[in-house]
Amino acid sequence: MRLDKLLAGIEYTIISGNLDIDIKGIAYDSRQVKPGYLFVCISGFKTDGHLFIEQALKNGAKAILIEKTIDIIDATVIRSSNNRKAMALLASNFYGQPSHKMRIIGITGTNGKTTTTHLIKAILEEAGMKTGLIGTLYARVADKTMDFGHTTPEAPEVESFMEICRKNNAQYVLMEVSSHALDLYRVSCIDFNIAVFTNLTQDHLDYHSNMQEYQVAKLKLFEMISPGKNNYTVVNTDDTYAGNFIQASKVPVITYGLNDNSDIKAENVQIDLKGSKFKLCFHGVNFNINMKLIGMFSVYNALAAIAIALKEGISPE
Repeated sequence: MRLDKLLAGIEYTIISGNLDIDIKGIAYDSRQVKPGYLFVCISGFKTDGHLFIEQALKNGAKAILIEKTIDIIDATVIRSSNNRKAMALLASNFYGQPSHKMRIIGITGTNGKTTTTHLIKAILEEAGMKTGLIGTLYARVADKTMDFGHTTPEAPEVESFMEICRKNNAQYVLMEVSSHALDLYRVSCIDFNIAVFTNLTQDHLDYHSNMQEYQVAKLKLFEMISPGKNNYTVVNTDDTYAGNFIQASKVPVITYGLNDNSDIKAENVQIDLKGSKFKLCFHGVNFNINMKLIGMFSVYNALAAIAIALKEGISPE
């Protein structure tokens, strides 16, 4: 893709070279750079990508995106004020905005993301839908798996896998969305249609200085869901922070929990070593649910998955 088209939507300054060049790929790790690539300098927590420009050039980088002043080099150099944010849009542009062509479900919260994601996936597939999944450790669609070494991949990996899902005719992609991913723009160009909030408890306070910052990061997912395209959010109303997530939603909200005000409610919950049982109540209709999963948290995870299944038109039968 030509560099000028790749930069569409990004505020930048040309430092040297020209934009009339073809870019073969995007990398933020100089070791992953191949001939014709754009190297994005990311200022990380342990190191700084600007220190590895020379290595990127040796590996064949054709253009460099910086956000700090560097020495003059013989390559096209562009500068932005926020390379993480720019990289998300670069990746989305490079892969043709694949998330816009599927239904994307983002699940966030301190606990329950993984189980809820897999429950939704299982229900959708049982209903005949093709799905892709992006977790914190790996991504999977059809017979293809991509392993990750850290919590939520960076934007180029996310967009690359979204394109793989699209090519494999996935109708839905389910994604565990961490606070780090939201705060560091790793998913800022993903066109989420549905957001799920499970719960919020003290976690990642080594990164977020307090619970308020942690919550603000999580709320970004809900703020990303735009009206239209049958978009909506799903909220656990038994959680202390539920009201803030409901308030952040610009789309219809479906609530779940044990309290009487929930749209999707569990009653007569029974849990033993063999599994969990409860009466599912919604819109005046009741169903008995039996699961092999144990624990009250499993009941909440199931309610979130059921809420999406019902909204997506899947029969509770």
